[in-house]
Amino acid sequence: MTRNVLVIGLGLIGGSIALSCQKAPDTKVFGYDYNEKTRAQAAKLKIVHEVVDDVLKAASMADIIIFGTPVNATIEWLEQLKKWPLKKNVIVTDTGSTKGLIMEKGAELRECGITFIGGHPMAGSHKSGVQAAKAHLFENAYYMLTPLHNEKEDNINALEQLLKFTLAKLVRVDAHEHDHMT
Repeated sequence: MTRNVLVIGLGLIGGSIALSCQKAPDTKVFGYDYNEKTRAQAAKLKIVHEVVDDVLKAASMADIIIFGTPVNATIEWLEQLKKWPLKKNVIVTDTGSTKGLIMEKGAELRECGITFIGGHPMAGSHKSGVQAAKAHLFENAYYMLTPLHNEKEDNINALEQLLKFTLAKLVRVDAHEHDHMT
């Protein structure tokens, strides 16, 4: 069975995660960016298997949704996500550098029956944008996961099984501890 992954936000971080996820077996990576030029570049550079224009349709097919957007944008997206037609067992994650407000939205998603596991890959580049995306950007970097309290182990493991293709060091940490460290 093919695992469908949707990456929303195809800049440096989102694009690099998308490239990494393409290495996972039986996985199809879809990508969306609000910027039409970024979507066109992502298609040309093969950042994802398929660039989509209809984010709602792609989200409805996704098993995992990854937000590679800035924190404020992610918070807005997570609010919208509550109303989207999603698969029952979808897992949603982000790449934000601060977790407090994002995890509050994640808790709201849980109340709606949506699994949210916070994430923050601790890597970057002096370059930005989709054209700077690299499949190896996260190799040997720390990738912090901040699951909500009492998150099902199966859900965390499912996300880790995908993110291991980033070749990052996956570390689970409490959201407050994460923000204190960063």
